[in-house]
Amino acid sequence: KGRERLDKYRDVLIKYGYGTMPVWLTETGWANCYVDEQTQAQYIVRNAILYDEFLLDYGIEGQYFTYELQNSNITSDNPTTQAYENSLGLYTNDFTPKPAAGAVKTFNTLTAGTTLTDIEQTKYGLFYQKSAYVATYSQSGQTVYAVWAESEFDMKINLPDTQITVYDMQGNVIEENVQGGVKRITA
Repeated sequence: KGRERLDKYRDVLIKYGYGTMPVWLTETGWANCYVDEQTQAQYIVRNAILYDEFLLDYGIEGQYFTYELQNSNITSDNPTTQAYENSLGLYTNDFTPKPAAGAVKTFNTLTAGTTLTDIEQTKYGLFYQKSAYVATYSQSGQTVYAVWAESEFDMKINLPDTQITVYDMQGNVIEENVQGGVKRITA
């Protein structure tokens, strides 16, 4: 849905002669009142990658801003609104980092100075209703792969036949100095 909405906004920009205008996506995120904190972290990074794909597809510049740094502490007559607004942060009210803070830091650190050059989608599951993704970020000989699936899925990805390091979303090393080639991972 999000990509469809971005494409519609892009169509409006083109219609009025602003087709090369940079697109900034602001106040985007996931409230962990609807999903657990780990899922919130996954969705925020996935959103950033899929936004990069949008920029790549149209050959335009842009920025992506996660909303918000810290959970709000608002009161509302509507309990749903209150729960939503008070759970969007990368950090809790007392600035305890949520998994999303580590995931955003890891993503930004590993992809700093790189550009998304490709994103590959693989369908799987009964009737192929789920997807797994490999996003490739490259710049000046540095390549970073971001890999995820919509549910646990063993997948094979082709990596350059060089030494690689595999990290989890929090930046912890899972495997170090591993020879590339075809890797089987659980995403």
